Amino acid sequence: MSKSKARSKALLLAFADLIPDMDKAVNKKLLESLIIYSGHDNDLIVILNEDGPTIIELNSLKSVSMLAQKLSAFSTYYHVEMQQIHVNPIDFEKAYKLLKEAPAIPMFKTLAELDKFLNEEFEKYGLNTFLDVDDLDYSLDKSRELKNDQLIAWVSEIIVKRDKLALRNRFNEVTKAHYETVDALYAAVRPLMKELGFPDELMLHTFSELSVFDSKGWDHAIKSKIEFLTKREAQYLDDKMKAEKRQLTIDELLTQVNSAKTAKEPRPFGQTFCFAVLGMMSLMFIVNKFI
Repeated sequence: MSKSKARSKALLLAFADLIPDMDKAVNKKLLESLIIYSGHDNDLIVILNEDGPTIIELNSLKSVSMLAQKLSAFSTYYHVEMQQIHVNPIDFEKAYKLLKEAPAIPMFKTLAELDKFLNEEFEKYGLNTFLDVDDLDYSLDKSRELKNDQLIAWVSEIIVKRDKLALRNRFNEVTKAHYETVDALYAAVRPLMKELGFPDELMLHTFSELSVFDSKGWDHAIKSKIEFLTKREAQYLDDKMKAEKRQLTIDELLTQVNSAKTAKEPRPFGQTFCFAVLGMMSLMFIVNKFI
C-alpha cells in the first residue's frame, strides 16, 4: 500500500472516531478528497456541511475567501495534521486564523535557489497576473494595495531572505579582496560582520582571537570564514614584521656608513671605496634574506 493511500485511510479512521454516525455517502466523498491531498505534508482544514466535505490546504497562498464561501449554519471544521495523522475539531475563528498564516519559506544557500523557488511559487499560485517576480519591492507594494495580509507577510519574508543572501555574497567577496594592510582588511570586513548580526562586544578582537570563541549564534557566513580570515591576518602581520626588520637593518647600516664618513682620519680613497662596496653587498644580502 502506498504512503498516500495508507495516510488517507488512517485519516478516515480518525474521522470515524470523531463522527461515528457519518453518512456513507459523505464518508466516501471524504475518502476521495483525502486521497487527493494525502501525498502532501501541509496540514488541512476540512469543512463538513450539507454540501459534503471541502478540503482547504494550509500553508499555501490560496485565498481566505475559500473559507467564507463554505460557511453555513451546519458547517463543522477540522484541523488535519498530516505528518502526525491527527484530526482535531476546531471552530470557524481557529480555521480562519490558520488560513491567514503565510506559507513556510525554506532556507536557501544561494540567490539562484531563491529565484528558482520564487518562479515556481509565482507560477503555482498564478501570482504573475498582478505581482512581478523580478521586482519584489513592487510586489510588496501591490500586496499592500490588495490588503492581503497573508501575501504581505509572505513577500516581506522573501525580501528579508533575499537581502540576507545578497549581504552574505558581499561579505564573501570582501573577505577575498586584496588589501595593502591588515587594518584595511579589518576596515572592509568588520562593517559587514556587524550587518550580519555579529556581537558588538567581540568586534575589535583579531580574527585569531575570534577563532577560539564559541561561535554559537554567529551567522553561518562568518563562521565559515573565520579560519580563512585568521590565515590572511597572520600573513599580513608576518609581512609587516619582515618589513619592519628590513627597515631596521637598513637604518643600522646607514648609521654605520654615516659614522664612517665623520671619522677624524679619512681613509685613502681605495680603502673607502672597498668598504663602501662591501657595505652595499652586505646590505643587499640582508635585505634579500627577509624577502
